[in-house]
Amino acid sequence: MASQRAHNPQFWIRLPAAPLFEDCMKGNCGLCLRESNDISKHHLIPRACHKTKWFEKRFSKEEMGRRGVMVCRECHHAIHDAVPKEKDLGRHYNTVELLSSHPHMVKHIAWMKKKYKTNEQSSFGRF
Repeated sequence: MASQRAHNPQFWIRLPAAPLFEDCMKGNCGLCLRESNDISKHHLIPRACHKTKWFEKRFSKEEMGRRGVMVCRECHHAIHDAVPKEKDLGRHYNTVELLSSHPHMVKHIAWMKKKYKTNEQSSFGRF
């Protein structure tokens, strides 16, 4: 049986493709504005919603693919914690302005600014 698997291509396990350079890169977060080495694209209209009728009626495929913001890992997690349902995220928070006005995100962004401002000050005081 093992020899059959070695010679039969359908038994080979396909590994996921390596992440593209653009998936994780260095830059500034579109929400908290801090510089990070781990910036990734957050789709403002989740890709899982692109083929649903509600979204197809209101947005073109190009517009759905274009709507996105580069965010740090902490902000990306906060977005999905604040709005766990993808349809709600795409329907009600499909712009950076709407997303950053969500009460949870307002608190998160303020916390991030305070956290990294405090860390910078304390690190300078040590030297």
